[in-house]
Amino acid sequence: NQQQMKISASGGNLRLDMQSPQGEASVVWTDTMMLMIMHAQRMYMEFTQQMMERMQGMMGQMGNMPDAPEPVFDEQDVAAATFERTGNTDTINGMSAFEVQVTIPDGDTAMLWLTEDSDIGMFEVMSRMADALSNMALPGMNQGGGATGMADVHRYLALARAQGMPDVAVIRVVDPDTGSVMTITEVDTSAIPASMFAAPEGYSKQAMPFQD
Repeated sequence: NQQQMKISASGGNLRLDMQSPQGEASVVWTDTMMLMIMHAQRMYMEFTQQMMERMQGMMGQMGNMPDAPEPVFDEQDVAAATFERTGNTDTINGMSAFEVQVTIPDGDTAMLWLTEDSDIGMFEVMSRMADALSNMALPGMNQGGGATGMADVHRYLALARAQGMPDVAVIRVVDPDTGSVMTITEVDTSAIPASMFAAPEGYSKQAMPFQD
């Protein structure tokens, strides 16, 4: 399954535009709220910080809060990670890239493709996602993978801090165990209008439980 996701970040605001079986959907995080936008239905749901704290409290009382995931790499593992150029090179979306194999002491590996042709790469994008999601998250948001799950984000951010990690942009990450491939296709550094982080005009707001 090939999925495309556009990530827009400005200040503390973050927006994800994703293709789903139901059509295009967007999720927006700001300092005070989260929006879930369904474009095909021309509607959106708004979650304020107070609503999410209330939901977290109720789920905690019911014992339904998911357990926090075990860290994929602890600090000792990251410190001992090794990076080895494989000699493979390629042109990825017009950028000259070279492949590096990352090996963690427990035997886990990942293949990274790096380039000197961009100042922004996968780890810079993930860092912005981590900042936004840690400030505003639904119950369980920090667990699991997927577009809004944080386990995979923290996994690769740990590698970004590893000693010996080449100081250039990562534009492709390959997980040999699952076969998953994440690739940055385009980087646009132009200014983002504030309207990108608000509910679209003409869309209807869906009433939510826990609404103030």
